[in-house]
This record gives sequence, C-alpha cells and structure tokens, in this order.
Amino acid sequence: MPPDNVQLRAGKRNASANFRALSIREPRAIMLAMTSTTVSAKGPFAGTPEFEKNLDRLAEVAVRAGLGLAPGQELVMTATLDSAPLARLIIEHAYKAGASLVTTLFSDEQSALLRFRYAPDPSFDAAPAWLYEGMAQAYRNGAARLAITGNNPSLLSKEDPEKVSRLNRATSKAYRPALELITRHEINWTIIACATPEWAAAVFPDLPQDEALARLWTAIFAASRADQPDPLAAWKKHDAHLHARADMLNQKRYSALHFRGPGTDLRVGLADDHLWLGGGTTAGNGRYCIPNMPTEEVFTTPHKDRVDGRVTSTKPLSHQGTMIEEISVRFDAG
Repeated sequence: MPPDNVQLRAGKRNASANFRALSIREPRAIMLAMTSTTVSAKGPFAGTPEFEKNLDRLAEVAVRAGLGLAPGQELVMTATLDSAPLARLIIEHAYKAGASLVTTLFSDEQSALLRFRYAPDPSFDAAPAWLYEGMAQAYRNGAARLAITGNNPSLLSKEDPEKVSRLNRATSKAYRPALELITRHEINWTIIACATPEWAAAVFPDLPQDEALARLWTAIFAASRADQPDPLAAWKKHDAHLHARADMLNQKRYSALHFRGPGTDLRVGLADDHLWLGGGTTAGNGRYCIPNMPTEEVFTTPHKDRVDGRVTSTKPLSHQGTMIEEISVRFDAG
C-alpha cells in the first residue's frame, strides 16, 4: 500500500492526495509454473443469486471492458482447475462477443508443488519454451490475452528458495517472447482477480474461512465494479476519471513527488519529459483495453538520479509464492 499522504511539489505549488486502492498486478511471467492461480467459492455466500450475478458480471466486464474483444478475435486465457466456474463464464461471454476461438490453459498449484517434492535438480532450470512460443505465436496472429489471478501468497514459502529462483529465471527467459508483446501493448489484454481460501486467510486472518472468503469476494466485486447496476457504464465512467486525473497531472508538470507515511519520507524526482498515464489504452492491434481490473492508478516515470529518502511497505508483498514483510528501502541520489 502507498503511504497515506502524498505531496506533489512543483516550484511553489503544493497539492496533497490520499490514495486507497486495491491493486492486482501481473506477475513477471504470466503463467509461472510454480505460482498458478487458484479460484474457490465455498460456503453459503457462494450459492446465493447475488454471488452468481456478480460472478457473471465480473466475467462480462473482463471481456467487454477489460479486453475490448473484437468479433472474430481469438482469446488465450490462463486459469486453474479450481477457477473453472469463472473461466467458463468468461468463455461464454467471449463467444457472445464474437470470439472465433477461446483457448484456456489450466494449471494446478498442488500439482506444481509435486515438482519440488519429486523432480530431479536439473528440472528447476527447465521451462516449456514450446508452450510459451506457441502463446507468442498466437499473439502475433492477433489473439487477445486474459489472466485470472488469485495465487496462494505463501505457496512456495517452505520450498528451497534457490530452486524457486532458478525455476522463475528459466520460466521468465522462456516466456520473454510472449511477454514482450504484452508489455509493449501490441495486443489487447487484461487481468482479473478471483478469491481463494489461502488469499482470503492472508487478508482476513482473524475470520473463519467461509467468512474470510466471502469478504474477499465482496471486495473483488466492489473494486471490479461487478456489483454495480450497470458495470460496463461504471467502468466507462471510471476510465474517463482516470484519464482526467492523468491529464490534470500532465498540465501541472510537477517536478517531484514527496511521499510521507509510517516509516516513509521519500522524494521522487520526475523525468524531465515525464508523461502521466492511467486507465485504458489502445493496443498496437487497434483494440482499446483496460489492462488491469481493478485499476485505480495513474503513473509516470521517475528520474533515475533524483530519488532520495526511505520508503517502507506497511503491507506484505507476495513475490513468487513467498510472503515478504517489513520491506524498507533507502535511496540516495537515485
């Protein structure tokens, strides 16, 4: 989470803002073999008409607002066996939107752990390059990309960190040709979130499992605007708001950001010709998409030599299957 107070400074101008956002970010390699996504819906909340309606709306906004899927376009989606109910809804809405073909690549976290239990040591330097090359070829041929995220944040916390590192290096290298097409926005793509028991337990550790899971689903539906009477209209309004914020900041031409909060006092100088962006974007294939759902951010480029002070994370970071807590970093002259 960012610090509570953010001060923007440009000469004698000052402005302050409070940022409260749920941010779901794409992993370095979208289909990391050891951090595949898991989706689960249990308890009385999951069977209610309201839940089913919101889950269907989440699938619809992912396809129509997030992806901006074009009639006749293919879609490549990654999910897990446990996420099948949501994945099927996305497939349904994709075909209703005119998709020519939807290919879903399912994976399973528990199966992934078996690699650490029984695979020989050289296995951790290997990755299915043929699979990632196939995905890259699909993108070159015009396919859209959708990822469902909801990882167990501590999946690999008990595994050998050296093996985890080697495996992720191998996967990142193999996936690079496909990932570059995404990061350059050559194609329309998006990421959506789904609740899992492990994720819910990390966010709401004091609640019973069913209640924690229901609370996390409620938060996801709210942040993704799936609980709105007209989610597509709500996303259109929100997207316009993010662009308006970015335009305002571009007009201000602030020279630096000053972050203050618990354990944080950080001044970030901005690049001389920096540009603020946020919300949806037009991909290289001409399709307008909103890459992250939910998204509450506008962002820009810092100057590499003008960062000074300390930043402290008040929330843990889930990185490659391991929870990292009490992160604090000191910057001096960049």
